[in-house]
Amino acid sequence: MPCYLKVLPIKKGEEIHESLDFYGAYTQLDINSDRAVVSLYSLNKYFDKVLPIFIDAIRNAAFFRR
Repeated sequence: MPCYLKVLPIKKGEEIHESLDFYGAYTQLDINSDRAVVSLYSLNKYFDKVLPIFIDAIRNAAFFRR
């Protein structure tokens, strides 16, 4: 199974940030009236490790009320 299709355990935003930061990766969000873009920045050598984290965060986003 390709690395980007693996199911990962549910993580909070802070845990996702720490996982990406461990590999020196980060995300950037750009939103305007007609589009939204989420970008991932990573070193090539860690791309296979951070891509599954990034995809999981987008596919399984959960928003909890306080």
